[in-house]
Amino acid sequence: MPDDAARTRLERIIEDLSNTYCTPRFPAHVTLLAGVLQPAHDVVATTRALATAWKLRPLTLDLGRLAMTNNYFRCLFARVDTSDELLAAHERLKSCFDVRSTDIFTPHLSLLYGELAQTDKHAIVARLNHRYPGHITVREIAVFDTSGTPERWRQVGSVALAEPWHEPVRIKPGN
Repeated sequence: MPDDAARTRLERIIEDLSNTYCTPRFPAHVTLLAGVLQPAHDVVATTRALATAWKLRPLTLDLGRLAMTNNYFRCLFARVDTSDELLAAHERLKSCFDVRSTDIFTPHLSLLYGELAQTDKHAIVARLNHRYPGHITVREIAVFDTSGTPERWRQVGSVALAEPWHEPVRIKPGN
């Protein structure tokens, strides 16, 4: 989950888009892993144990340009620059939870879910450019029950990432 300041700013954008285009609202987030089919309390406990064992630290993730697809859940999103740490966390969790997805992990921060015309999406991109934060600091892994529609999603737990003695590591591609 993004830090509080970035989360507030991003959720304001998500809410504005939701109101304008009658699309679902959802918490601002970068999905680390989807498709886990275990009980929520087990997911939280395992994630907490793994974060401690791996000494996961807060990360500053750079948000790249806005992009769009015809996928409902990736209608409009900000790309997240990939880092070795982010990829390693994804792969470790995927292995621990036995998620067998063949989808390529493409970190992103969704701003709009839905099915919109390309012209609408291009207009949104033009309007939003430089209105969203250039980076976010992630200090926790939130676990959500994503049963049902996005409005029904609920956070069932979170795992704080261990604070380092210095500022969070700023992640650049290739680090």
